[in-house]
Amino acid sequence: MEIIFLLAVILIIFVPQFLLMRKQKAAQQQILQFQASLEPGQRVVTAGGFHVTVTGVGEDTIEAELTPGTVVTLEKSAIMRAEPVSGLTPGEATSAPVQGSSSHQEPRGAVKAEDFGGHNDALPETEADAYPETYPEDHRGGNPGPHQK
Repeated sequence: MEIIFLLAVILIIFVPQFLLMRKQKAAQQQILQFQASLEPGQRVVTAGGFHVTVTGVGEDTIEAELTPGTVVTLEKSAIMRAEPVSGLTPGEATSAPVQGSSSHQEPRGAVKAEDFGGHNDALPETEADAYPETYPEDHRGGNPGPHQK
């Protein structure tokens, strides 16, 4: 009876680990095959999250272009996956505003120069000066409060 219990515990612990190791090994093998098949012109994503274009391939390294004219040398092991193909050129995906929204919005409650006559030198020095209704007089440098002597 003790042997059956021991075998059951071993199966419960080691079988899932074995299955997970096989899955991880297959994923690692797929990444290694991808890294070995890199070609110039491919868009890829590095382990650091940079989206780069492969410009040259060496034995253990690649030359990659971060931005036009900025070429860096990276280890092949730093390349994690191919960049998903979206049909857009780099920069197009973020340059257009979302429909129904403006391209620039002021933060809520932002202090603008127009609120103080349009001159930057007229801006308040502190937040308490900008919003007197929020801060009592004793916190704006005027009358000292009971805690100030």
